[in-house]
This record gives sequence, C-alpha cells and structure tokens, in this order.
Amino acid sequence: MILHDHLGGEAPDTTIVVPFHRGLPDAACLASLMEQVGAPPFEVVCIDNSRGGIAQSARGLRALIESLRPERARARWVWTEAPERPGAGFARNAGMRVADGAWLGMLDSDDFVEPDWLARFVAQRHPGACFVPPMVKLTSRGKRLNARHPMLKLANGEEVVVTSWFVETERLRAVGGWSDALKVGEDFELSIRLQAAGLQTIKGTAGHYVWRTPERLSEVLDRGRKYAFDDLCVRALYGNAWALPFHGKGWLQSLAWLARRAALDAIKAVSLRSWHPLLEPAKLWWYLRYRITGERREELRTFQDLAVSSKRT
Repeated sequence: MILHDHLGGEAPDTTIVVPFHRGLPDAACLASLMEQVGAPPFEVVCIDNSRGGIAQSARGLRALIESLRPERARARWVWTEAPERPGAGFARNAGMRVADGAWLGMLDSDDFVEPDWLARFVAQRHPGACFVPPMVKLTSRGKRLNARHPMLKLANGEEVVVTSWFVETERLRAVGGWSDALKVGEDFELSIRLQAAGLQTIKGTAGHYVWRTPERLSEVLDRGRKYAFDDLCVRALYGNAWALPFHGKGWLQSLAWLARRAALDAIKAVSLRSWHPLLEPAKLWWYLRYRITGERREELRTFQDLAVSSKRT
C-alpha cells in the first residue's frame, strides 16, 4: 500500500526496508530518512511484522509520516505486512519482494541515519559489492560514542554485514534473501552466502547510521536473549572451541566458559561506557537456559551445517 508518493512517476533508485513490530517505527528513524540531502529518488518500505497483522498500523503509519512532512524527501512511502512469522529476516524478505529500487538498503526501525547517509552510499557504491556505512553507537544516557565500523571481525577473520547496508536488489534475490528458518543470526548467515556468491564488501567512510543501546527492562532482557544466541550461532559457524554449552561438554567447563565470557563482555561494556547493569546477567541467563533445555537446536544446526559446507568448499 502506497502511503505517500513524491516521486512524480520517477522510478526509485534505492529501496530502504524498515521492519517494525508492536507499534510503529521510531519517529526519529523516519524523520532522518526525510532529511536526506543530495540523495537519489528512493522509496521506504515499512513492514508490519506483528503476528497476524495490525489492522490499524497502515493508518497509524500514514498519520506519523504526515506529521513528519514527507514532502521534504523525493521519496515514496510504502506499507506492507509480513504477519506469518515474527522476525526481522522474514520481514526483510517481504520488503525485498516488493522493492522497486535497483539497490536495496536496510535500516532497523529504532535506528536513525545522518543526512548524507544515502548520498555517500551513491558516491561509493559499485556493482557486485555490498556497501556498509560506518556506525555510531549512542549510549542509553544519550552520549554519542566515536564512530565504529559495523563490520564484525570473527574468529577466522571473516567479515559479516549487519543491520545497515546496501546491495543490488536482484543479487540479493538471487541468493534467496534471508533464511526464514532463523530469528537470530540471519545477517551472519546471509553474509556468508553473499560472500560465496562473489560479492565484495565496501566499507563506507561517512554517512553514519546511529545505533542505540537498550534502556527499558523489556529491551534489556530481549537483547540479552538475542546476543546470547547470536554469539553461539557465530561460534558454531566458525567452530570456536569456547562454544561449550552446545558441544556436549561438562558443567565445569561450561561454567568456566560462562565466567570468561562474562568477564570479557563486562570489560568491553565498561570501556564503551554503554553497559546496562542487567544486560550481562541477562545474557548469562540465556546461555544457561540454552544449555539446560537445548532450545532452538534446529537453528544452531543451520550454522553448524553451514560451517561444514564452507570448509568443504
């Protein structure tokens, strides 16, 4: 459903996919897209990813966009839904399917971008490559930290794309988009398949996107769950020896791993001055829960199988 169209019949150069769940996207996220300077014509596809859909979300999103003056950007604003299954990957696939832009970009609904985000992308992109803008992290107290590149260096030195990046739409469709089987770690898994398909990675020099740390208790607990499982998926993918809770090791070794992991996380968090006092305990709780219940074993197997196939090739 098209909510607003200020392209005058012109085709969008880029589609920005913004999934949201429970409510509406953050106003700061949408406002930052409307304030893009020197950008080509683009469209923003906002995907309602609530289970079963929300009948009022299209009207609510239209009202929100109207309050932010959508005419400030040469853009088309689109609403669609992906109610069959919650999860960012599933929602992004829905956005990928309806995208009209030759290039497709990702942005989470609780992040926002600087005014030259799109223009910098256009200036540096080239076919056959993923473009990843640099990231700024905002602490829960609102302090803006130094720019950090959102490429994560893993145990074997490989790089993965995260939640703000651009790629040619047809190349993304050719590899099948995100895995519908994964709720967490879908960006890691997709990045490996994009690399296998021969796509290079361009690291941006400016045009930052801003990522915010959790503040509400519900966010902290949910992020603890995500980070704990995310970490285990990556360790399964790269065969890291410290992934003990899923390697059938004993409790003594598992607890030693948990203690080591907690200490490293706490040191990193304190050094960034963005540590929430409940985030590390929440992560430890989820590590233990996965160890006890074997929860989400099928998703982990996806990463373990991918690791095996990657070594064979």
